[in-house]
Amino acid sequence: MTKSLNVTANIESLSPEGPLVALDEYGNKFQETSSTLQKLSPKTFNLTKCQVSLSVCELVNLIYKTMEEACVSSEDFAEKLFHTVRNLLSMYWHIIPTAHSQTIANIPDHAALIHNNAVYLAHHAFLLGHHYKNRLPISSQTTTITAVDLGYMIRSTGCNVFLKSMLNHKNHLQDLIRKGVEAASLKWEETSVNPLQMSVQNCLKHLTKLKNAWMKILPRSVYCKSIGTLAGSVVEDLVLRVVALEEISTDEAIALINILSLLESNIPNLFSSDDEHVSQAEALKEVRLWEKLKELIIVLGASLQDLNERWLGGKGPLAHNFTSDEVKHLIKAIFQNTERRAQLLAKIK
Repeated sequence: MTKSLNVTANIESLSPEGPLVALDEYGNKFQETSSTLQKLSPKTFNLTKCQVSLSVCELVNLIYKTMEEACVSSEDFAEKLFHTVRNLLSMYWHIIPTAHSQTIANIPDHAALIHNNAVYLAHHAFLLGHHYKNRLPISSQTTTITAVDLGYMIRSTGCNVFLKSMLNHKNHLQDLIRKGVEAASLKWEETSVNPLQMSVQNCLKHLTKLKNAWMKILPRSVYCKSIGTLAGSVVEDLVLRVVALEEISTDEAIALINILSLLESNIPNLFSSDDEHVSQAEALKEVRLWEKLKELIIVLGASLQDLNERWLGGKGPLAHNFTSDEVKHLIKAIFQNTERRAQLLAKIK
């Protein structure tokens, strides 16, 4: 449990063989299963492709070896072996977060591996009682043959470790944006090296670092949701700051377009992979306010006529991504007080 996490093994998709079925004392499938089992989807206990530490594979092998030995032992000894397995599982979720606390905080790979290790071990813990309850020479009246409770705790521990790591990354990204905004004082000049632009570039570098650490380790769906959530926190922070500006000059609008375009052009690359094709459009749904970001870039470079066409009586893309109050606020911030501006503001309800 305290071994290095870096030595890994690739786990292909794991699932029970078809629908979950009951096993007899010899490990063979019963011809008939209960109605409850029949209602379960074949994918109920699936585990998707990912990487895990070799040490957790060794632990799983030890657990199965111990359970097989219990199946051919006396009742008293079998019960002791079964409780030994439960103790191993219990120790795992107590020890792992503490034993690897330093590396979890500093190495993104390790938080992802602890997540996968926990999900992998929990996968086997959930099925342990099902596989062995009819094979162990233990009375069901004295001992409940299950490890589902421990599987839940193990999985929760792994997920919490990874979520805590994600929160740290989110705070770091938001801190970069905050410092960039403070340094720029929300004043942009097209010709200067803008502190906020540098902060956005640093955010993208950090997200790319996480991509390199996580993409080959995490299950694809978990990776997309995780990196999408972090990228979305950057997008949301910037979009809300821009929408709240009281005044945006022409030079500031150009600088903002350049900064926001960095996100628009680079964030999709976080979901690209040489090994497997996943629709970027689907993956980008995980990025909060992504469509609003793209629309904001258009708004900052648009004319009053363009905005009128994109509002389209409350049915256009501008209305889809912004509230009427937000649109009015942006128009007042970008355009001078003219009769044409007043006419457009009157149309937006």
